[in-house]
Amino acid sequence: MRFHKLQNVETSLELLKRKKIRLVNIRNDDIVDGNPKLILGLIWTIILNFEISHDPEGQASAKANLIDWAKRATRGYKGVDVRNFTSSFKNGMAFNAIIHRFRPDIIDYEGLKPENAEENLENAFSVAEEELGIPRLLDVEDFILDELDEKSIMTYLSAFNRMYSKVPTEEELAVKVYSDRINVDAKKIMNWLKSNIDRLEKKIYKMDPEMFEKYKADLQKLEKEEMPEKKELKEYLGDSTKNIKLAEAEDMITTDITMDKIDKFWEMLETSLAEKRAAVQAEKDRINAQNELADRI
Repeated sequence: MRFHKLQNVETSLELLKRKKIRLVNIRNDDIVDGNPKLILGLIWTIILNFEISHDPEGQASAKANLIDWAKRATRGYKGVDVRNFTSSFKNGMAFNAIIHRFRPDIIDYEGLKPENAEENLENAFSVAEEELGIPRLLDVEDFILDELDEKSIMTYLSAFNRMYSKVPTEEELAVKVYSDRINVDAKKIMNWLKSNIDRLEKKIYKMDPEMFEKYKADLQKLEKEEMPEKKELKEYLGDSTKNIKLAEAEDMITTDITMDKIDKFWEMLETSLAEKRAAVQAEKDRINAQNELADRI
């Protein structure tokens, strides 16, 4: 019934007024009768006060605070100059820069180009949704328009602002980069170590000369190519761990793979490699002896 609808809307409007949210010329019958202009205005007022600004007294400064946050979050990023909520975000670089500032592990910022606006926008919206859980409130097609919707962009940015309200300092950002690398690369190098140790510990059965040469080549590749590369990564992890400890930020390291554990498995790999090298040499000696016997016969 219309009476109940009017009463419900009036209850909502009264709640907003009690929270000191200013409502200009909006009555309950305007909303019930479906006045589109006033309904959209009311929706924006609610978004502005409950999503963008958390201070009922600070409506006027909400926009300024959000633009200031976006400027600080993108400061120093090539190809980004945030001055407004429209053209400054049109090529997608600013969105990607904001994500990269707080999560450098999920955005390859160096691989982006300002002229690839559609790709940049799609990348930012997809990563934000899949990795950060931020709903895709905007579409790439929205940015093809000559006049961008400032309020939609502000609403979308507010989701990032709520998640990352504090823009890290250069020192804090460096610590985060170190901790992210440790958490990801420690697991990566440990998986590599375990995989190769398991492979090296498999027993060598009798093989022909062709199989022997292939096995020998695989060991040489492991020793001459893969191990030097992984050793550099191991040393980087060691230095990063020291820096994290100096910054007293050990709580940012979420992995249980310590440097002591990595060093232990590295020693196991070197031992397994030496034993496998000896086994391969023994197999080579067996093949040579077998060939010599065949020649004498």
